[in-house]
Amino acid sequence: MDTYNSLAALESAFLEASTSNTRSVFEDERIYYLSEDHSLGLSLEKINVSKGYFNCKYGNEIMLITNRGEDGHIALEVMVDNNSEIFTKQQVGNLEYYYIYEKFCNYYFFEYDGYLLQINIPDDSEMEFGDMINYLTYMEIS
Repeated sequence: MDTYNSLAALESAFLEASTSNTRSVFEDERIYYLSEDHSLGLSLEKINVSKGYFNCKYGNEIMLITNRGEDGHIALEVMVDNNSEIFTKQQVGNLEYYYIYEKFCNYYFFEYDGYLLQINIPDDSEMEFGDMINYLTYMEIS
């Protein structure tokens, strides 16, 4: 796993392709994160990158994870079908998502623009899932 302290450092590493996890088999990818103009009081602390995901870690252990390489709709469908007894299907606005609570954390899974995204919010946080999705944005990596 590679770790970056900013989106700029991640982008630079991808341009140079100097680390083992930066390139996947796909030409174009996206990393989703919270836009800088959000009013949530969160700041990006680090980005963990593996062959399977980008994990943007914010304060209070809040995470926004972009799964890499798979069609988000299909990946979500397979995950839910294989674990149907543990997920609760919910909706906020026009966004349908799947929710699970486990080990003091709320996990939200949803397809967004063809990508499977996951938001983890510890239960001791005042943060709301609906507030976070209003500030989703992405950076293209190619």
